[in-house]
Amino acid sequence: MEASKVRACVEYEGKSLLVKFKLNLNEEELLQKVLKKFDLNIEEWENYELLLKGQNCKLIRAKDLIQDDRLLLKSLASRNLLAENNENEEFAEEESIGEDYSWISENNESQQFEEASLEISNSGEDDEEHLEEQVITDISVLKNKKWKDRDELKTYLKKFSSDNHIKLSLDSQERIKKDGTKISVFFCSKMKNNQCGFSLEFRTKSGYYRLETYSDEHNHEINEYDDLNAITPQILARIKALKRVTLNSVALTKAINDEFEKNFQRKTIYYQMKKLEEEELGVPNEDAHNLNKLLETEAKKGKGFYKVLNQNGRLKNCCYMSNRMIEMSNYFSDVLIIDTSHKTNRFNLPLIDIVCINNLGKTTTCFLGLMTDQTFPTFVWILEAFRSQLKKTPSIIFTDEEEALTKGNRFFNYP
Repeated sequence: MEASKVRACVEYEGKSLLVKFKLNLNEEELLQKVLKKFDLNIEEWENYELLLKGQNCKLIRAKDLIQDDRLLLKSLASRNLLAENNENEEFAEEESIGEDYSWISENNESQQFEEASLEISNSGEDDEEHLEEQVITDISVLKNKKWKDRDELKTYLKKFSSDNHIKLSLDSQERIKKDGTKISVFFCSKMKNNQCGFSLEFRTKSGYYRLETYSDEHNHEINEYDDLNAITPQILARIKALKRVTLNSVALTKAINDEFEKNFQRKTIYYQMKKLEEEELGVPNEDAHNLNKLLETEAKKGKGFYKVLNQNGRLKNCCYMSNRMIEMSNYFSDVLIIDTSHKTNRFNLPLIDIVCINNLGKTTTCFLGLMTDQTFPTFVWILEAFRSQLKKTPSIIFTDEEEALTKGNRFFNYP
């Protein structure tokens, strides 16, 4: 679904149709589009109104819709007649107000459409299937509480959802009635895909937010793991301390779970490790760009050698030799030792290190490179870059038994 459109299910006299609206439509255009869909006279649009079903909201702009909203098309004449005869109390209660409403959008609309969407109901068989998996979340703690503003409410709900291992879509739109009543409805994040019916509706007019209506039933299993909202400052500080002594996210996750009696998944702790690393060292892509500039400058200034391979703005391969490294590799290239370390650097890339043995019998680094992987084509790129700076072919090369590296060494042989 593109961000310029939103769909809704519209009901009229017992018939339901799915309608897609452009976000720039006004009330007249909305009604005419719906009337045309139901084969009604679009010239009589003023005799109808389009209401958000269940929340008594008159729709006046398409951009106020949430993806998969349920709408009700009503004829004003029919509504008035029913209200006068009192034949349908529920209809009169829901529709007799006929008020205009203003709306508040808090975040990017396209994101809200995704997170606050309502999925159109499937067949009765599907509903029965979901009912077999009903899970109840205890919301008694919410019933007698009050919150001074929406931010305070959302902060409390974050902790509530984390403690109960559920996820709520907290970025839904807040709707404001003409009389000043604010309505905030928060749904289970699995509402769209699983048609979960769990919801919490809070209202306020001129004071505190209070829980008005709710549904405490889920039609899916509750996640057994703790989420990001359960990461407290104490846990974050402990992750920061422990990550200095281990790069193993599995071991770190177990240590945190044991110490704080939590049940985090490995990926949750891994995400925090990477986040802390970026705060300390910066974003890897930015660092890679800075590394490119630094080595390029050093190579030009010191008459060294530098080569880089970037793809789609990302560092793939790079290598560097200072002027002294070039001299050492040509003086003492009879015996070379080539080795790689596996992703122990900032960029999570394998490092290749080539050393020679000088006249004092000591090893001297003569080439350094970062590689996107340890495949044959990558080793060819790296070793050909190194060979371009040699004046003679090495007599002996020591490597480990990595097949891709040993195959790459053949490119040192000149024809």
